Amino acid sequence: MIILYQDNHVLAAVKPAGIPTQGENNSFEALVKAHSQKTFLYPVHRLDTPVSGIVLFATSSKALSRLNESLRNNLFTKTYLALVQGKPTPHSNTLTHSLFHDEFQHKAILSKHPKAKQCQLCYETITSYHNSSLLKINLITGRYHQIRAQLSAINHPVLGDAKYNSHQPFPQGIALHHSSLSFPHPTLKNIITLSAPLPDYFKGASPP
Repeated sequence: MIILYQDNHVLAAVKPAGIPTQGENNSFEALVKAHSQKTFLYPVHRLDTPVSGIVLFATSSKALSRLNESLRNNLFTKTYLALVQGKPTPHSNTLTHSLFHDEFQHKAILSKHPKAKQCQLCYETITSYHNSSLLKINLITGRYHQIRAQLSAINHPVLGDAKYNSHQPFPQGIALHHSSLSFPHPTLKNIITLSAPLPDYFKGASPP
């Protein structure tokens, strides 16, 4: 269990790929609660089951209310790292799409549906390999499956993400990792910045 930060109001830990953020049994929430022995523990945001990286929990009701308000006011900064198929052109860009959460397929799709929501992210290529690239991604909005859907829309899906048209395997989950998080502390009001390095198995999945 990797705990990045902990005090009386918040706890941040690194979720492995392959387990859900929330749920009664065998979830990351349940594991962290057992490890920390907190009576109140609630995730402020969630990561998809196959995604690894930082998850922030509120450990008091006051913190949960204030962190949710900060999240609604776009005061969180989230950065992800992703291995994607191919080499995106241009090297860096801002992507804007309208996405609709298709609950039947459990995925986000490009759509002109009246309930579709605008999604934006910025990406930058860090390293290019023979048939893949490592991207740094900063979220401007935070929508369901946003990164996965938007990268697939430009024909550079996340490795291992068969749901979004990836044809390249990945050893654990999908090659998407929540690597950095900044947020205003709910009581101290200062900005907390946390980072979680890429798991080692990312390196073996991206040969020169």
